[in-house]
Amino acid sequence: MELEIQIVRRGERGDDGGREHHGGLAAGGEILGDLWAFDFGKNEWREVAPGGPALLGRRFGHTVAERDGTFYVFGGYSDAGPTSDFYSLQVANGTAAPVVQKLDSGAVEPRFAHSSFAEGDSVHVVGGNDDDNNQKGGLWSYNVLSGQWSSTQIQDSVVCEASAFPATGGIVVSGGSCGEALVPGELGTPLLHLP
Repeated sequence: MELEIQIVRRGERGDDGGREHHGGLAAGGEILGDLWAFDFGKNEWREVAPGGPALLGRRFGHTVAERDGTFYVFGGYSDAGPTSDFYSLQVANGTAAPVVQKLDSGAVEPRFAHSSFAEGDSVHVVGGNDDDNNQKGGLWSYNVLSGQWSSTQIQDSVVCEASAFPATGGIVVSGGSCGEALVPGELGTPLLHLP
């Protein structure tokens, strides 16, 4: 069994779109770095970058958020441990190699098993674990227009291995396996409000 990041893009100009997979953790514990693409129209896989895009490296537990056709890859666990690496990735249709650009991760601490999503002009990162498996709190937001990070410390917002997505008036965080509720005394799906 392999754990891997799935990058899903919507179909453009009538095509069926595709799905890309980067990295993961193989059953034997090997950290992977390959990048594969599935073409729904042809019903076939192809290796986009043998061995993976050099800048992305081998990692698992990282996240990908898509905004206007650009994928933003953050953090994860690499051969050197948790990382705060931050990249933009553009995957072209056809046989072209992906375009990868390293971005500034600001003051965001290294983490893995976090969640991320894009909304408006921002990519948000919430939760995760550090190298000692301590849970990370707060919400970090990267403005893609200004290239600046900002932090919002939401009380008791510790979460890992969960899914987060925008909702009217806030953020819905669902699932997770850290054993702590995001809001003390609550179980289920909390709503974290953006300031």
